[in-house]
Amino acid sequence: MKKLKLNIFAILSIASLTFLVSCGSGSKSSEDIEVDKLETACDFVSAMKTCAEEAIALKGDAESPDDFSEEDKAKGMELMQKIQEIQNASMSKEIAEEDFKACPEFEETEKLLKDMY
Repeated sequence: MKKLKLNIFAILSIASLTFLVSCGSGSKSSEDIEVDKLETACDFVSAMKTCAEEAIALKGDAESPDDFSEEDKAKGMELMQKIQEIQNASMSKEIAEEDFKACPEFEETEKLLKDMY
């Protein structure tokens, strides 16, 4: 009976760990971002960070748009549209600049956005 309880505990532990890893904040993609549900300055910063990370990964070592496949060009356009949508929504919320700067991810996000170009 003790062995059965230990096996069930082990299975539940592994299942919980797998769930946490797959559902962690790091697994979010730009496609998961629902712009109309972003409320706080930090929500917007986090969303921008996600998009910037994807854009940089997509860019890779490419030096010009000619280096991209048609699929990558389409994904790049989707990312730019998402970034524009996030910027427009954040401006409509009239959030103060210092609120954005107070977010833990602000400096890293700002650097990523600069690195995109």
